[in-house]
Amino acid sequence: EMKQKERAIEDFTLSIDTMVAYKPTNPQLFKPYFFRGNTLREIGRLEESIEDLTKAAELETRNSAVQNNLGLSLYELGKFETSIQRYTNAIEIDPDVAPYYNNRGLGYYRLKEYEKSLEDFTEAINRDQNDGNFYFNRGNTYLAMRRYTEALTDFDNAIGRVNADHKYYHCKGMAYQEMKDIPHAIKMFKKALEINPDYIQSLYHLGLMYHANSQ
Repeated sequence: EMKQKERAIEDFTLSIDTMVAYKPTNPQLFKPYFFRGNTLREIGRLEESIEDLTKAAELETRNSAVQNNLGLSLYELGKFETSIQRYTNAIEIDPDVAPYYNNRGLGYYRLKEYEKSLEDFTEAINRDQNDGNFYFNRGNTYLAMRRYTEALTDFDNAIGRVNADHKYYHCKGMAYQEMKDIPHAIKMFKKALEINPDYIQSLYHLGLMYHANSQ
């Protein structure tokens, strides 16, 4: 797969070089920059990805996907405030796309601006009630705010909408742990480990709960 992505980058580079040589102002240049930037992010070459996607954004100023994907690369590099601005640009261009709000919510979450994070995850849910990740992310925000009952409701909504994900059960266990509900916490950590037996966080917290239960 890595070789395929590297080959794709080579092809996009050839496309860019050919288009620039033929017509440097070609408005379609944003496409190879966009796709090369996305591929570079997928293999972890984030600074190069940001450079390409910035170029694509300059060439195609009203493309929401370009703004969003530039935000993704900035987010992965840890530039959360700058990523939020790009997600905001994407939302201003196309306010009906649920993942844009979800992505911006994650940026606010990393900055611990939880109220703004909640607003964005809720906006994402309002636009798409079928994506369990939106509920999961809002549940984690409620968890960080110690609003455990609301967190549990969102984790249940996430679990009911997607294929089983160990992290959903783990975070539900974390909510029960914070509520001092040891039996339910144990049940959730064990459920997470049924799905992913090597998940270290669930192994650790399950041990904590067994220890607490023995006191």
